[in-house]
Amino acid sequence: MKKSEEKALLIQGKNSLYDRLTAELKHADDEGAVEQFLDAEAIVDQYLYAINEQSMDWPDRQGLAYACTHILVTTKTMTQCDWDFLGRLNSVMLGISMIAIAPQIKDMKDRAIAGLEKMAASERKISQLHGVNQPLENDMPF
Repeated sequence: MKKSEEKALLIQGKNSLYDRLTAELKHADDEGAVEQFLDAEAIVDQYLYAINEQSMDWPDRQGLAYACTHILVTTKTMTQCDWDFLGRLNSVMLGISMIAIAPQIKDMKDRAIAGLEKMAASERKISQLHGVNQPLENDMPF
């Protein structure tokens, strides 16, 4: 395959991944956002479990690419290297070893979970600073 063909397929993989993310990603304040994140994490876990068990019962490439993109974007841990890699994974016309990518997928999941924990800690800190659990003066319902 020519370098220009490979580059075009990579761009196509990134574009279709971006389009899917734009169409399917729920806003953080949407009730389904947490469920959507957990579903994406479950797909990543399914892949990592299959690799660990030396099984070929892993999700399809495009589903895994989307799931990784989802957890990285929502936790604000996506890098340009991730984006390039996931565009390649999403493009089924480009060769990739599903076994060899396991360390990258595990690293993405670990960073996403760390990002999620950081976001939760930040939210707790903001809540404590603003005394969210304490009623505000003159804010009584009677």
